[in-house]
Amino acid sequence: MISSAYRQYLGSADGEVFEYHPDHMSDAGQPIPCYWGSKNLDFSDQHPGLSEQWKTIRGVKLIYKDLDATSVTLYVSNDDGTAWVGRTRDMGTGDGQIKEEHFHFWMTGKHFRFKIEHSSTEHRFQWIRMDVDITSQAPFFAVNS
Repeated sequence: MISSAYRQYLGSADGEVFEYHPDHMSDAGQPIPCYWGSKNLDFSDQHPGLSEQWKTIRGVKLIYKDLDATSVTLYVSNDDGTAWVGRTRDMGTGDGQIKEEHFHFWMTGKHFRFKIEHSSTEHRFQWIRMDVDITSQAPFFAVNS
């Protein structure tokens, strides 16, 4: 038997886990900030030769389910998450369709981290997939003088 009773869970900063329910979209009227963050990615899982090469990100496509009209911010870092560059988009109409939104970036590095942020007391956001448009550069090597 295959179960289709999937649930979403939220974690708090102090280690507590809560089950998400769409009737509870705030904490006593305050927005519940929602974040997702990746590990460092060098895209070598998709293209093995890219691990030691410099890459330039030209954009990110976020595929999402249109639950509500809302605002979402996508961030990219090329220095282990020390500094972030973010782009915010107003997305959706609430028609329940699968849609995509493009976030334009121009950033070069060997590895990258991504972060998605959404915070609202009234609007939901559900992302499905993220596609990154990268261009590989020359392999990295050090020159001793």
